[in-house]
Amino acid sequence: MIKPTIVFFLLLSSISFLQMNCKKEPPVVPPDPPIYVSTIGLTADEIGLSEVWLKIKTTDTLQPRTIQLTRNSLPLFMFTLAAQETTIVDTAALPQRNYSYRVLRIENNKAKDSSKALEIKTMDTTSHDFIWTLETIGYQNSIIRDVAIVNDTLVYAVGKFYEKDTSTNTQTPFNVAQWNGKMWKLLRVMVEHQQIPPTPPHYYFPDEIYGIHVFAPDEIWFATSIEFIRWDGIGEKGKEYIYMRNTPVQTLWGTSPNNIFGAGGGGVFVHYNGTSWTKLDSLTNTTMTDIYGTEDGKEVWVTGWDSNGKCAVLRYRNNVVQKLYEWNMHKPDDFLKEYIRSLWIYKQKVYLPSSSTFIYSYSLKTDKSSIEKFQIQYFPYSIRGSNENNIVIACEFGVMYHFNGSTWRLIDQLANQDQSPYGGVAVSKNLVVVGGARYYGIFKSGFVLMGKK
Repeated sequence: MIKPTIVFFLLLSSISFLQMNCKKEPPVVPPDPPIYVSTIGLTADEIGLSEVWLKIKTTDTLQPRTIQLTRNSLPLFMFTLAAQETTIVDTAALPQRNYSYRVLRIENNKAKDSSKALEIKTMDTTSHDFIWTLETIGYQNSIIRDVAIVNDTLVYAVGKFYEKDTSTNTQTPFNVAQWNGKMWKLLRVMVEHQQIPPTPPHYYFPDEIYGIHVFAPDEIWFATSIEFIRWDGIGEKGKEYIYMRNTPVQTLWGTSPNNIFGAGGGGVFVHYNGTSWTKLDSLTNTTMTDIYGTEDGKEVWVTGWDSNGKCAVLRYRNNVVQKLYEWNMHKPDDFLKEYIRSLWIYKQKVYLPSSSTFIYSYSLKTDKSSIEKFQIQYFPYSIRGSNENNIVIACEFGVMYHFNGSTWRLIDQLANQDQSPYGGVAVSKNLVVVGGARYYGIFKSGFVLMGKK
């Protein structure tokens, strides 16, 4: 028989053991769920006035996918996406509007995934209102060949100008006109003439300059009929002369002093890489009148037009020249029968005004051409712009057309049938400059039309 004291002890020990084992343990906290990462993304590739280019990219490997694009929460497009990346364009946008885009992945008519909202604002239109002035540059037999805007208080015109000395009844030649924000001043930049072979001495004369391209106020390049001239904006001599024998370059464009293209008479098309120049096969003998390229320099386009009734449009990319269009008025079987003398490129769009009153545009994104809704009524000599909402076409007689992003407007307040805008047009945010020649019988003088906003 067990003694009561021992039983009591065992009972206490059992109770104590149970109490020890009944203590509450801290609760187990489950790990945070993984952060959800969408498998579909949306970014803006380009935002314009009435077009928004959107890039869609997925990270999954599911194919195909049904994708829906919404704008301001309303369905816009629905399509099947087989690749992991694509670009689509909303062509129904309006200027100066805020839009919120989103892409959804649809399965069984339900949204299974969504991108983040993409908030954008389209570009605004600009004003058609300018204050216009007309300036005469040079005495008889003067002509402006090209113009360039450096900034709001520095503009250049190049060509051939004469200033009459009444005391001797002689004319002093110049080839550069500079506007300092208040007045025009005639300057001379010497053209270097080399002997053949090129051995000293070299001779310098203020010969006619045909083209100008400005990278900076102290980095200005000229095209003459025999050479490129690099000028710092000071003095009468260039910093550098790039002589090109038998290569009459008359228009130039580039992305930097190490990447300059030029074109001119007889189908001349050249490239300068900062060290040497190379003659490119233009596939035509038409006189080339204008040249322009994309900001990255991957695309360069050239237009040509001459008095022999020939016209050509060239495209240069991947080191290959492609002839897109050529017409000869002496070949009646040619179907287009129109001249294209000038072009301008903004981002991925090429503008080509033609003698048939149409303004053609070409998308470098889609490789497709279209015709602008507006038709011009005068022969177009040159086109330039500062943005897609600020474009000017300079036409015969000094007539101009301005596009503000929504409408084209005719500007003819200073038009004159004796004016020819051979000198092209330059456009900045606040200025428009058109240059050319005004004829007085057998004589002519240079003229500049300047519009200020």
